[in-house]
Amino acid sequence: MTLTSSVLTHALRRPQPPAQPRPWGMWAALVLSAATLIGLAVPVLGWAAVAFWAVVPGLLLVRALPSTGLPVLGLVPALSASVTVLLSTVSLWVGLWPPRLVTAIAAGLAAGYSAMSLSRPSWPAVALPSGRWARIALGMVAVSLLLWLLSLPGIAGNRTGAAFGPLVATPTFAVSLLLAVLAFLVALRLRHVGLLWTTLALTCLIERGTAPLTLDAPSVDWAYKHLGVIDLITTTGTLHRGLDIYQGWPGFFAAIGWVSVSSGVSAFAIASWFTLAVTFAGVFAMYTLGKALRFSTPSALAAAMVALVVNWVAQDYFSPQALGYVLAIVTAALVVRARTNRVAGVLAVVVFAALVVSHQLTPFWLLGAIAVLMVFGRVSWRLAAVLAAVALGQLAANFEIASAYGLFTGVDVLANAKTGAAADLGSLALTVHGVSNRIATLGLWALAAALSVAALVRQRWARWRRGPGLVIAVLAFSPFGILLAQSYGGEALLRVMLYSIPGCALLVGPWLTRLLAGDLRRRIAAGLVLVILAAAGAQAYFATYYHYAVTKAEYQAQALLERGVPGRAYLSPGSAFWPVRASEAYAWRLTDDWEYDRPLQNEGDGLRSADYLLALEAHLENRSAPTFALYGPRMDAYADYRGIAPLGTVDALRETLRHRPGWDVVIDADGVTVFRYTPVRTRTQEAATWHP
Repeated sequence: MTLTSSVLTHALRRPQPPAQPRPWGMWAALVLSAATLIGLAVPVLGWAAVAFWAVVPGLLLVRALPSTGLPVLGLVPALSASVTVLLSTVSLWVGLWPPRLVTAIAAGLAAGYSAMSLSRPSWPAVALPSGRWARIALGMVAVSLLLWLLSLPGIAGNRTGAAFGPLVATPTFAVSLLLAVLAFLVALRLRHVGLLWTTLALTCLIERGTAPLTLDAPSVDWAYKHLGVIDLITTTGTLHRGLDIYQGWPGFFAAIGWVSVSSGVSAFAIASWFTLAVTFAGVFAMYTLGKALRFSTPSALAAAMVALVVNWVAQDYFSPQALGYVLAIVTAALVVRARTNRVAGVLAVVVFAALVVSHQLTPFWLLGAIAVLMVFGRVSWRLAAVLAAVALGQLAANFEIASAYGLFTGVDVLANAKTGAAADLGSLALTVHGVSNRIATLGLWALAAALSVAALVRQRWARWRRGPGLVIAVLAFSPFGILLAQSYGGEALLRVMLYSIPGCALLVGPWLTRLLAGDLRRRIAAGLVLVILAAAGAQAYFATYYHYAVTKAEYQAQALLERGVPGRAYLSPGSAFWPVRASEAYAWRLTDDWEYDRPLQNEGDGLRSADYLLALEAHLENRSAPTFALYGPRMDAYADYRGIAPLGTVDALRETLRHRPGWDVVIDADGVTVFRYTPVRTRTQEAATWHP
């Protein structure tokens, strides 16, 4: 096996441009449109409206417009999301917020158009797997699915334990993922498209479908800040300019709020399933990008699989970044195709515009990559200029608030690369987590760099520049440019990893496909590479599974305090990773005091110090309002994991506060305890005597 062997050209095939969506697409649009209209009066069908906005706009666009030659599977979710984002955002900008009315009109028009476009359904011919290895792959799929389902009760019942995450705590879960990856390798060896899609879908379910089936609330505390913004939008029907940075980039929040109001499904429920949905959309987007670069179907699916299993960064939670990641990949695919297809160029502007109003950083990484490709003649300067105008126009409109967060933090690469958790030197579990993410990240980068250089050496500059090699290399390595300008609040390096995944996967996927077509030695090498990347990525992703597993009781307690406590008050979690700002009431509390929800763990010399409690009380006594200190079931294990304090410290502190003079218990249920500390000079305030 030599790296100088052809890496990319084996993946190239003269594509068969997809026609309009198959007739079943219009049948699906008709059914969803009709169900949405009925659901406006029958709440039990509320999820139909969620599906309508996620699918139907894209289906109708690809039906009505000339073909771009790209797979409908990747375009439909991205175009639907873009239409919903732009429609809801413009609605907020002009001061109108009629989601249910617009949904009724849109569903009626969509039903009429799709009914007129109906024809006899034509299902694709599917070649059933045959042969011994195909049967082995199907057997592995069946066993993997069974083991995963059997693992779910154990994962759900171990929320506060398992420092190393469910892969270690529940061995059947790890085996199910391993079998899914091995089955994919067999399918890739056989080049059986149906098996490839089946094993890829199974891996998606195992990796990202576990959380909504084992947790009672959306994961990751930051998701609740986003729920609070959505709550504010749906409650008031307007933006609150200047409140926070989200008001300047409202696309994601407006879209989710729009869908929630029009469907009657709570944003909380949508958030619970968001990660799984956006992961499938990301797989479809990667497949579309691979086909835009004229990859064979197996190579495109191999790239999608690599991108899935190495993505440990956990930016696929309920967030604008998760949506932005998918929109960026589809934009890149459309920009690549725009050289020979004007419709692709128009759609690239639409999807990019939705990205621009949803996230601050992602559009500028993508714009930088497009600028490099423009210099080398791979992207039209006209299209690049239009995209730049869209991004810069949005930035100019929100320059004041963006500059407050720091547009440029200096050309200090090392400083910008430091993460917010760099000072956390704690448990063995944290060390294993760090080793795992480094194996996944550095392994992917090193392999992608070697493959890119090998392709350049083999093909020579002129041929490499004209082929897909240059485009892929720019997508893979342009994210490192972020470190020349931004620390992004200590997350710049994480964004570099995230944004580099598509390009690196496009290098590694075809290489794996070629190796699996070779002799036994090469097949073993390909299998080891994918298994190692998948294992490292999975452990890095799932290591914090229980620590990030916000409980419904935590969310409800936070929302109750934000909405219910009268007058000024501090709502301070005892430690980090608490679902703060979870309701619309965060807006007036944030206006009153920007640090009303600052965590208490770092007072004095921190939780580890012997005089922590005295230092904490001295700090709270100087506050101008009572403090509600919130403690939950995850805090003790998380403090130990990060090295903030030894295991048992937070729980012991909570027990101490129960009996300590000056502290009274306000809430104590379902693992959540809320204490109130009232400074002497604030005892006459309303919050000092409030009880739920």
